[in-house]
Amino acid sequence: MVRSLTMIALLGGCAGIAVADCPESWSVTISTTGGTVSWMSLTNVATNGDEYEVSLLVTDVRADVVWGSFTIPNVSVIDQLDANQLTQSAIAQGPLPVVASSQDVVVPPPPAAPSISGSVTVGLDANGFAVVSATNVTLGTAQVVLPVFGLQTVTLTRIELQGIVSVSPSLNADLNGDGTVALEDLAALLASFSLCGSDVPDLNGDGCTALEDLAGLLADFGASVCP
Repeated sequence: MVRSLTMIALLGGCAGIAVADCPESWSVTISTTGGTVSWMSLTNVATNGDEYEVSLLVTDVRADVVWGSFTIPNVSVIDQLDANQLTQSAIAQGPLPVVASSQDVVVPPPPAAPSISGSVTVGLDANGFAVVSATNVTLGTAQVVLPVFGLQTVTLTRIELQGIVSVSPSLNADLNGDGTVALEDLAALLASFSLCGSDVPDLNGDGCTALEDLAGLLADFGASVCP
């Protein structure tokens, strides 16, 4: 199950959800001449999270292009993509593995013939390693600005995506968002025990702090998603 960040923000007070204070980020580079390619992080996050906030920010897109009889490497084509195609973010429910988000990219949009098309998927494998996959990538022609020669029609032969992947695992019973279920969280729950409302610790989502929430916190007591 994947919930949007907007919805999580609206429900966070009622559900007692807090994003842990131990996010991980990695630089990612994916290069392909077409087809399918994937990247995996060198380090991993905790595998016991109840939720995982996952995001991908594309910082640059470059291509090798053919113009006439010339092959020109490393031409910036990031301006070919819309701003909303450069970011993905979602909160996915554990357990792992999870696919946090998947976005189809077709540039330019139909009915024009695509210069770049494919799908970009971001998620986590069962061991907590971040995975970015680009599938069904096809390359065509595009108009790009070449030094000295200005705007020209070229054929793309290779594309490279550069960006940053960030992951924040969280535990529902971690009420203060420090990454660990501890005495501070228990104290916060007991202080609101038997109360109902949008601002009380509520692990099971029924709107009240009750025995079920206390049992859930005690079951996770001592758990941590931080190193």
